[in-house]
Amino acid sequence: MVLETSRFMEQQAQSVAAELAYRPAGCLHEIDCLDKSAEAVSAEIFSIIDRTYPNHVRKVLPEPSIIPRVATHFPLLDDHKTFECLCQEVHQCIGNTWRADASPLSVIGGYVDETCFTDPAKVDLMAAMHVTPKVDGNRVLVVQHKHFGFIAFPFSFAACYNVNVLFDQLEFPNPKEFITTKIPKNTSQSIDILLDAELLVTEKGPTLFIIDFLYLHGVSGKRLPFDKRYLKLIKWFDLIKKKTPKPVMEACRLILKEYTPIDLLPELLPRLEDSSYPIDGIIFQHNDGYHCGLDKKLLKWKPQEDCTVDFRLMNGVFEKNRWTFDVYTTHTSSDKKVSEEPFPGAKAVLSEQEVVQNGIRDSSVCELFLSSKELVGDKVLSTWTFFRTRTDKIRPNKDGIVQEIINMKHLKYDQLCELCSQVEYNGEL
Repeated sequence: MVLETSRFMEQQAQSVAAELAYRPAGCLHEIDCLDKSAEAVSAEIFSIIDRTYPNHVRKVLPEPSIIPRVATHFPLLDDHKTFECLCQEVHQCIGNTWRADASPLSVIGGYVDETCFTDPAKVDLMAAMHVTPKVDGNRVLVVQHKHFGFIAFPFSFAACYNVNVLFDQLEFPNPKEFITTKIPKNTSQSIDILLDAELLVTEKGPTLFIIDFLYLHGVSGKRLPFDKRYLKLIKWFDLIKKKTPKPVMEACRLILKEYTPIDLLPELLPRLEDSSYPIDGIIFQHNDGYHCGLDKKLLKWKPQEDCTVDFRLMNGVFEKNRWTFDVYTTHTSSDKKVSEEPFPGAKAVLSEQEVVQNGIRDSSVCELFLSSKELVGDKVLSTWTFFRTRTDKIRPNKDGIVQEIINMKHLKYDQLCELCSQVEYNGEL
């Protein structure tokens, strides 16, 4: 019933758009699909395209801000039917029954602050945490496919790229060399590996940082604790190094992220500036199975000035050389219905230059940071400032994330290291 209603609404919207926009602009072409064969309709569509849009117009690319940065280094898979089939195969591989057009990657569900080390309920969770620096890059789902080789989906799950160039010269081990348990019979027929990764693009080129796996030659990451997943990745990566010629390995742009128990964070990264690559905070990885979608146990620490939120900007008003927007977040009601709602008491203030240079308009998803907050009566009024656009995001963060940042007791990095070193780690890594 819901599907029929949404289809009816879509048809109504198309009809209104046709009359109010396409017909006045001379772009509406009506074709009789009832009396003509499918071949005749197809031929007429191609004929209209050829008459209306010359070849040189079709080669015009959209603005760079619309395209994820990975598109400049890897060819795009441009057959939409193939893309849809690959999306379905990915979700079938990991047993997801929800929307195939949504990313199965995990989403950070909260931030680390002082309360994580003082609240008894949170202390137990922190004791099993593993930590790693968060690469400041593009999150991607990397797939080893039996037909296409290595392909990658950006976090938005709205495109697919051929990334074979990152893996071409590597020698991969037989799964039996690092999968000690019996491989299930119901393994994917077309997918061998699903990797959670971060793609960092610099002037030296792209580098792929492997974070975790969702699926590894029949082994589901959803059913395996993190420490066991990470040990499998270490063994897999060591075998690749062993089999691949040394010169090839030295030139390789593939890196397995280094995780360490929470109490060893000061040894892993004594200072933020000691990192050899751009970082965007510290990830705190719990020891449960891989969780697709919002993971409330997957946490992140960031400096106070870098604690940002992805909002949808709406209802922009231009006054006194600046834009003011309402900020919308993702809200889940008590009956599990998901919608986007304005966050109470919050406004985004952007300069005219920021709006123009970044192509920002109503409905744009942008990453903003908290610039000020004020308690008025029993309400907190917050002002948010522009950080960057998020063309890779199809929806804003959840309202709980925003509320958490407003209420947070922020920690400096040296304070974080000190508190982490005092945690009694109870994991097995």
